[in-house]
Amino acid sequence: MDFNVYRLSDDRIIQIASKEKMKKWTGEVPLVYINYIRDSHLKNYGSKKDQKEISDYLDEAMEEIAVPKLIAALESHNDDEVMAVLTRIEELSRKDPDLVKITLSNVERKQHHPNKDISKLAEKIQKNYDRAMKRRQIKKQLEDNEKIGGTDAELDQKLIRGDISENEYLRLKKERIEAYQELQE
Repeated sequence: MDFNVYRLSDDRIIQIASKEKMKKWTGEVPLVYINYIRDSHLKNYGSKKDQKEISDYLDEAMEEIAVPKLIAALESHNDDEVMAVLTRIEELSRKDPDLVKITLSNVERKQHHPNKDISKLAEKIQKNYDRAMKRRQIKKQLEDNEKIGGTDAELDQKLIRGDISENEYLRLKKERIEAYQELQE
């Protein structure tokens, strides 16, 4: 059977690839597929009960198929296969770094691979992930900063009205400028 069929509480029918079908896919494809369904479609699948049933199935598939296939592909002695998988993981690391988080420990080991192309690609994946996490942290700092002082215009108005001190104003402005500079790097 190629698909699992689910009848949703709102009378829709959906199909999700079966575990047997996922076993036939290469390296990281099951992981990408599962995360795609989870991120893009799961919230639209009927009731909470329907979503939980599908989510449980996806969790099983992730645990039984996606992660072991990915690890096996990365641990392969075939440099071409490892290179192909790392190339696709690198593309994912630029688009959605959360998808590659599960692979980082295996990718990290490839950073010291004798094949320079593999080690460079592994380092690039790690760098992309680290950069994305840093950006996420900076954006959170900016949000926190804006919660305190508001937008730049609101912050200026607070200073004019005397709601905040000059030192507080300068501190908040400095934090924002530094955060924006880090985001542009």
